[in-house]
Amino acid sequence: GVRYALMHLVGGIVLKIGIEGIMVHTGSIEVQPRNLETVDAWVVLFGILMIAAAPPVSQWLADAYPEGSPFGSVFLSAFTSKTAV
Repeated sequence: GVRYALMHLVGGIVLKIGIEGIMVHTGSIEVQPRNLETVDAWVVLFGILMIAAAPPVSQWLADAYPEGSPFGSVFLSAFTSKTAV
């Protein structure tokens, strides 16, 4: 649980830094598609990938659940099998 919380905390901080960088450079925090031409856009993307545990920064997720409860394991397997189809 500590690794899960830590990765979400770090991912949130990285995402916030990227959003603040975009705000400083553009003067707006309007939600719109971004080209990956600036460092700020890459930082936002990396923060989102960390929070979502998407590749290439998904290795931490398997280690974050070393001893899941039976209910939690069944819930997560049922949820992921329905969304994967």
